[in-house]
Formats: sequence, structure tokens, C-alpha cells
Amino acid sequence: MPIKFRRCDLDNQTPRITAPGYVRWNRTWGAGARINVPYGYTNNRLHARADYDVAGS
Repeated sequence: MPIKFRRCDLDNQTPRITAPGYVRWNRTWGAGARINVPYGYTNNRLHARADYDVAGS
């Protein structure tokens, strides 16, 4: 019975960037500050598999 454990720990330490505005629909400038929000996360996964032979061979 194989058992697997996987841990993904991402710690994004990118600084926030503030933009003075943004382009709407590829043609008009929208004024107003926009900031990116970097984030990190942790993901844990446990996988297990079991097999059983019904025929008994």
C-alpha cells in the first residue's frame, strides 16, 4: 500500500507595487491607484492507495 505525502510551501516576499492607474479595454486610461498583492500559501496532500484481489489468485 503506497502512501505519499506532499507539502508545498510558497512564501512570496515580493514587495507591493503601486501603479498610478490602468488601461481599460485596451484603449482608455483609468486613473486611480492600483496595487499588486503578493501572497504565499502552504498546501499539504496525503495520497494513499490500496488494492485487493477479489479472485484470490
